This record gives sequence, C-alpha cells and structure tokens, in this order.
Amino acid sequence: MNALRAQDTVSVAELAVEHGVSEMTIRRDLDEL
Repeated sequence: MNALRAQDTVSVAELAVEHGVSEMTIRRDLDEL
C-alpha cells in the first residue's frame, strides 16, 4: 500500500507483481475490503 500512498493510484497488475500473486487474487482481496 506504500505505492498507493506515493502515487495516489496503483494498478492491479502492479500489486500482483509486488506481492507475488495473481491479478485475480488481488481483485478478490479488494472485493473483500
């Protein structure tokens, strides 16, 4: 989430690479939030 604070936006693809998971995992996790 540091990327979000620094840039105001962050893509699902960037989060997936940063955390070593699939984009679908990021999307599911964001849906839960």
